[in-house]
Amino acid sequence: MRFPSYLFCAQPGGYLCEFDHDDFDRACESILWHGAWEEQTAQVMAVLSRLNIVKDGDNVLDYGCGVGRVAKAVRGAYDVTIVAADRSAQMRKHAERYLAGWSGIVLCSDEEALSTTQRFEAVLAVEVLQHIPLDLLPGVVRALTARLVPGGLLFVYGNERLDVGHRGLADITPVRSVLEMHCRVLHHEVVSRTSAEPEPDRHVLLCTGV
Repeated sequence: MRFPSYLFCAQPGGYLCEFDHDDFDRACESILWHGAWEEQTAQVMAVLSRLNIVKDGDNVLDYGCGVGRVAKAVRGAYDVTIVAADRSAQMRKHAERYLAGWSGIVLCSDEEALSTTQRFEAVLAVEVLQHIPLDLLPGVVRALTARLVPGGLLFVYGNERLDVGHRGLADITPVRSVLEMHCRVLHHEVVSRTSAEPEPDRHVLLCTGV
């Protein structure tokens, strides 16, 4: 399958993928290239439930929330308060519309989320860490685990390997190897995809601070 060029940054040197899209469908496609929206969201929710990651009453950080698909699903399933954060202003605009009418979800930038004094029982990083350049990822991981309450968990779900390394160059470093240098990995499993479209298996990692 040939991916459209608008899914990728025109200039190398940072992020591989382009997430700033005025068009909602393009924004969604940059998150889920094959468009299996319901199937992929259901799979994430099933893993969260099976591993008992989110519980009623929790404060949850959805880091790299995109248009808000996981935040909405989690808020619909649990009585929680969610901070949904994304670095893309365009994604946050889409999320505002997608989450309109939903209480208990607060949108903010990634900088605001990483600098907040608020603490969370669960930090969710769904389909996000593998897209962060290797130069930036250690700082993000440390900041995310620092946002956890004692006993809280960082939930990482996505591809096994990074997209991009230092200075925007292609990279295949396993996400786990980066996590292990900056936090404690408590659990790691592989979830097979069920979509009709060809997709790699997803890796689930549960982490806490060092």
